[in-house]
Amino acid sequence: GIDPSLAVHAYEEPVEGTVYEREVNRLLDSLGPRFVDWWWNTPLPVDADLLPEVVPGFKTPFRQCPPGVRPTLADEELTYLRKLARPLPTHFALG
Repeated sequence: GIDPSLAVHAYEEPVEGTVYEREVNRLLDSLGPRFVDWWWNTPLPVDADLLPEVVPGFKTPFRQCPPGVRPTLADEELTYLRKLARPLPTHFALG
């Protein structure tokens, strides 16, 4: 017989979007309230205006470049990163 726990019920909503889209939405949902009046494509970004000013227990990460590495980006490196980030969805929106 068929295991009843594996049966799909008629009232269950179908899973929408690709695995990537669902994961992006899950991540953004965990960061804070979403900006519902967003006019661009989905996913809806996090509404940064609704985030708390202070997050208890948050400490700024300590960042130090390895020896011999300059702490700035060259123009070519910045251009590469901009091209890489262009297709990524917007993460935060400020009002």
